[in-house]
Amino acid sequence: MSIQEPGPYETATDLSRELLRQAYPDQPETWINEKADDAARSIKAAVSDQFQTSRYAVSYRRPLDIRRRIVLWGVAVAAVLVVGVVVFAGREWVTAALAQKSGVYAMAVITVLTLGTTIWLRIRERFEKVLSCRIRIDTRFGRFAGEALELTGPGATAVQDPGMVVVRVKNLSGAVIEPEDYIEPLRLRFPDRVVRTVEVTESEPPELQNIVADHSGFRTEPHSIALPAVPLAPDDSYYVVAILSGTEAGKQYSVTVLGRLRRGRITTESTIPWIRRRTIAVGAVATLAVSVLAVSLLLYNVRPFTPLPESTVCVDGSLAVEGSSAFGPATIAAANQYGTYCPGSHIDVRTPGSIEGLKRLHDAPVGERSNRLAVSDGMESLRFTELKGHPVAVIPFTLVANNNVPVAGLSLDQARDIFTGKVGTWGEITGDPALTADVRVVVRADNSGTRRTLQQYVLGTSIDPLTQAAPTSDDCEKRRQGAERASAVVCERGTTADVLNRIAAVNDAIGYADMGEVTRTTGVKPINLNGLKADLDSIQKGYPFWTVEYVYSYGEVADGSLAKAFIDYLSHYLLRVQTEAMKGPAQPDYFACGADPVRQLCARNDR
Repeated sequence: MSIQEPGPYETATDLSRELLRQAYPDQPETWINEKADDAARSIKAAVSDQFQTSRYAVSYRRPLDIRRRIVLWGVAVAAVLVVGVVVFAGREWVTAALAQKSGVYAMAVITVLTLGTTIWLRIRERFEKVLSCRIRIDTRFGRFAGEALELTGPGATAVQDPGMVVVRVKNLSGAVIEPEDYIEPLRLRFPDRVVRTVEVTESEPPELQNIVADHSGFRTEPHSIALPAVPLAPDDSYYVVAILSGTEAGKQYSVTVLGRLRRGRITTESTIPWIRRRTIAVGAVATLAVSVLAVSLLLYNVRPFTPLPESTVCVDGSLAVEGSSAFGPATIAAANQYGTYCPGSHIDVRTPGSIEGLKRLHDAPVGERSNRLAVSDGMESLRFTELKGHPVAVIPFTLVANNNVPVAGLSLDQARDIFTGKVGTWGEITGDPALTADVRVVVRADNSGTRRTLQQYVLGTSIDPLTQAAPTSDDCEKRRQGAERASAVVCERGTTADVLNRIAAVNDAIGYADMGEVTRTTGVKPINLNGLKADLDSIQKGYPFWTVEYVYSYGEVADGSLAKAFIDYLSHYLLRVQTEAMKGPAQPDYFACGADPVRQLCARNDR
């Protein structure tokens, strides 16, 4: 039979009826109508089953297979479990962090960012252009119309294993999709099948089907259909009906949807959700952030919600704490946490050095003495008989050198020669005359408790301390004018941090500092002393470079005072930090006097 001009056909039944008329011209109209109705019922049933009989995808976002979905869900669940375990394991640290100002500020920033992201995603969704290319029907005609539809005429061939695909194209968004929005126009690909006829039908508005059908961009190829880049107002739609050959019974076929939109996307869904899943996910994170922020604000501002650590007594008022720079980080951290748990208190910590802190406490006006404390590396030796010491921790010190220094350990005699200025080059220490680099010694000033510990227990004895070499340089790189060439290059620094920064910056430099800060400083390395390193086990074996850390008050501290409350809190804080640190591979910075065997070390009077 001759190929006639297509449709338009209002329904799939009309199309089936016309195809049957052309395939079976000798059959009566009643037979044609009966078979067309059967085909329509089959097509309608196929709509609900199309996900089992047809697969389709958008080119830039392929659907996930079952295994990939399982993997992604597994990763998501594992991530949630890991976060949960980490939060649970570190719940005390998390609670303390949220209860501090920095924790509140951090959660406020996170909350603003997540809320802003959620709002931005929602606004983007509302204005995003979304073009739906939905496969409504993908079925075969074989059991209704025979194994072939015989189309006769010029160039016509039989449609072997005929099938029909119906596609609905619709603008789902609230914005007009213009021709220039198509980065790549829509294209339907039918792998393993051949396109025989195509028709555009059932459009909204009605004239749209003619615009699409007559457009120069509407083309058919053996295995694909190119749809034109036509303007579509919101809710505009049209159907594309394609007759294909090669649709074998019992075999599954796919339809691939290709194309790209500027400022939008192409989907194979029939509708778009009111809120997309990624917006819901970000919104959930934002909700969680808001909840955590609310809890942190309660922790920070409302005392009943603040979980006070054991033996913590809140006392309102102000307290000044001055002294050791080596012990400064621990004192500052304890003061910040105490202020978090007890918002009515204000503790100001400064680190001018142990001896300077003791002098300021001793010389304080009478009215201020009860509101001041001093932190000292070692027992007060200035004969300030009015000051009362409270041992809180053992602090290990270590010799420390620039990473390029050619030694990993020193004997006590070698350490004395270096820090009293008796040697000038590293070759004199190692015995290698080729090592002619100057020994550059970075030391603390005379207000330092760390320096006093070095002079008493490394260079000399507690009864007969030996003074370290006087400075011969301002920067440990150039000698001062008149300094002897044979002596070591020696410079002084006021704080532990300054000493470590200078050692890291100057080749061949050596100095001393507390072990905790050394481990956190890059570019430097600890130097063993007499084969022992600065840890608790070595201290018990005779390692000499350590001291007891004392908090001094002017006379006895009064019960119920902020000074008494803070000394008690500092002792328990150090013990908690030590307990947590001992669970990991690294040693704590300090060893609290409240734990054995440190209690016995803290009771020694020669430190």
